[in-house]
Amino acid sequence: MLSAVVILTLSACANLSLDHDKDKCVKLGQEWAYDHRDGEEASKITIVDAYQNRNKLRFYVIRVTGIRIESKYFENYFPDRVAYFVISEPGLMRSLTYLVGEASWNKYFDPNYIRWRKSSNERDYYGFTVKDKIKTIEDLLNTDIGT
Repeated sequence: MLSAVVILTLSACANLSLDHDKDKCVKLGQEWAYDHRDGEEASKITIVDAYQNRNKLRFYVIRVTGIRIESKYFENYFPDRVAYFVISEPGLMRSLTYLVGEASWNKYFDPNYIRWRKSSNERDYYGFTVKDKIKTIEDLLNTDIGT
């Protein structure tokens, strides 16, 4: 009986209603296309991690490749030009468009992700969707606060 519970738990995933006709099943390690900004058509999301906060709200840690932020400061925050975010389940649901497949990237062997993870406070900042988050980061990096 216990093994059946463990198997069900390990094979479960979040069903995200992306449109009214079908549900999408989001699992760790998947790579997804998303509602991207103009010029970032090659950008993809990898589902890195998932957790629930104390209010039982689900959040995901995602890796976003193919971002085109034109700021000399971008690489200070994301040295490999790959961004990592925490995003709420509704925000992720709103962002995803279709499943690309399984990612070959591994969070345990990426020093940039490990550094980001250590400094992360697991808050959902910058915007609701992935597109909003990237735009906010670009706006912040390009804000001239004087010298």
